[in-house]
Amino acid sequence: MSSSVLRLPDRTLAEINITPLVDVLLVLLVIFMITAPIVTGKISLPLAGNAVGPEPVILDLAIAGDGQVTTVAGIALSPLEVRAEMVTYAGKQGPVSLTLRPSADTTHQTLIDLLSMARESHLTNIAIQRPN
Repeated sequence: MSSSVLRLPDRTLAEINITPLVDVLLVLLVIFMITAPIVTGKISLPLAGNAVGPEPVILDLAIAGDGQVTTVAGIALSPLEVRAEMVTYAGKQGPVSLTLRPSADTTHQTLIDLLSMARESHLTNIAIQRPN
């Protein structure tokens, strides 16, 4: 008695498992649903060069390596005088700018202390010039 074996044709079956594809698409859908309201929110930014306004009043301070603060005119200021100058400039009408010019050997802590004073004085437009 011979046993007969059922043979299938020798062709490959190409099937796509769509379950992982659906999972990925659902995750992308959720991500886009969450980020769409955030992305469509508009932020209005001022455009450079369009605003013609008064020139800013600039408080320009140089900082020596030993922590001594001087004005551009070369007048040495104590920490109390620096704070008074910052408060005075912050109270002026129109745009006010603070420019700090540390020397190459000024410590970071001295610069941080001056930035803290500026923040307490409500000065918001602050520039730090790189030492030459």
